Amino acid sequence: MSRSRIVAAGVGVAALGIATVLVPAVSSADQAAVAAPAGTVRWVDSASDLTQLSADPSAPLGDRWYGASFGTGDGSGSLPVRPVSDAATFGPTGLTLDGASPVVLAHGFAKPMPASALPAAFDGAAVRATGSSNFAVLVQFPDSQPIAEFPSSNAVSGVDGANTTWGPDGASVSTQEFADGLERDHATVVGYAEYLGLAIEGSAGPQSTSTAPSAAQQGTLLAPEAGTPEPGATTSASPLAAAPRVSRAAVRSTLQSITFDDVTTDFTPQSTAHASVPTTTLTRATATTTGTPVSGSGFVPGETVRVAVAQGNRAEEITGTTFVADAAGNVAGTVVLPAGFVTGAGTYDLVLVGDASAQTASVALTVTDDPAVPVAAPATPVRSTATFTG
Repeated sequence: MSRSRIVAAGVGVAALGIATVLVPAVSSADQAAVAAPAGTVRWVDSASDLTQLSADPSAPLGDRWYGASFGTGDGSGSLPVRPVSDAATFGPTGLTLDGASPVVLAHGFAKPMPASALPAAFDGAAVRATGSSNFAVLVQFPDSQPIAEFPSSNAVSGVDGANTTWGPDGASVSTQEFADGLERDHATVVGYAEYLGLAIEGSAGPQSTSTAPSAAQQGTLLAPEAGTPEPGATTSASPLAAAPRVSRAAVRSTLQSITFDDVTTDFTPQSTAHASVPTTTLTRATATTTGTPVSGSGFVPGETVRVAVAQGNRAEEITGTTFVADAAGNVAGTVVLPAGFVTGAGTYDLVLVGDASAQTASVALTVTDDPAVPVAAPATPVRSTATFTG
């Protein structure tokens, strides 16, 4: 897809008004209306970025992050559901489980993913975490509620990009074989989830590696250890709050990031992008010919950073001018403002936009009229008397 787009949000500009220049800002809190574009990096760095997971197992998941902590069940398959903040905290290293109760995080899709797209979604997939964490895809079979399917536990959280396998160690099938089984069973993928603090093995039963198991045979879900529901907690029979072969006690764990389907969610604090220039006052000739040096910080390492200029409700991307953030998220270079946009003196906003992260930074430039060029005075004739002889 074309990536020549500039994001309007967060730059302190009233509106970067040309619709063809803009894309919606990436919001971790609510993306029900707009699916995240490929290559997106977004942040979930506070409890406000999570929607409480519904106790209703039939409630659909929208294109946003949900979360819940849950305790032991009563033997009926129902579990007490509480906010994530009851069991985990956000901090500089990510979302950290205190070890008292396990946590589940889930993200739905704007529309179901066909099973055939699953191998591509796992290409580059990864989970950065410590302790005990388990990744799952949420699979919807015809006329049934979604169930959580867990990869093998042969990598951190069972996710190892295109090498991810399914089933207990020693009896695994490839993601392609697993997807083929889902397709045969007319299943779709409606989201993905991450469990913190649970010891989970692969969801498939013993299978030959030469034969892909039926996807319908892989959704065995066992509720955590039976117990008494906590006072005041809602209960849920949702498969998101159940997992096979769980440990008897939650394990202290920290989640830094999840990458799946070319979208990375970072659970560490979101950085703030900044932009600066050596001087904020330029003549129009300087601004539109030699330009101005600009530096930026707070972007995602390796992402493309695009440049725009805005004034009031006008905006224009400066085509042909992009930067790539270094390992520290910094960019630097020279920007020449378009003469067709900067037509006179005034205040203009120079805007930097991270193409993957939607991080934005702007700096206001004061453009002055070019100094007048002195006009040489006409020569004054000198009167004198000429003398001729001869």
